Amino acid sequence: MKKRLFLLLVFSQIYSFGQNSKCEDFHIGNFLYSDPDFKSWKVSRTENTQIETDSILGHKIEGAIKWISNCEYELTYTKISDMNLQNVIGTKMRIKIVYISDNKIVCQSDNKVKMEMVKID
Repeated sequence: MKKRLFLLLVFSQIYSFGQNSKCEDFHIGNFLYSDPDFKSWKVSRTENTQIETDSILGHKIEGAIKWISNCEYELTYTKISDMNLQNVIGTKMRIKIVYISDNKIVCQSDNKVKMEMVKID
């Protein structure tokens, strides 16, 4: 029984390490949301910034990124082109990458909203 428990712990650590190293592949790049309601939005991310652009309405949302771990970051909204959403500037959101498959990730925010994103480059 102890041997099984030990092996389970070893395999879970190996999986966790693999997941964390893959998360780094999604720190930087360009992404599209899989949700059809957000199909016009493109996300461009560097190590420290994220810019979301709506290709239909022309809205732009900019934020500063602080990586807390390989798979979790804090996003602080710094600039929003839509004048009706200016009150969101300064708001912080914690986001965790909870699933990775090929070029897709599922992120979950601290308010439990999940979004799938596809890395396009």
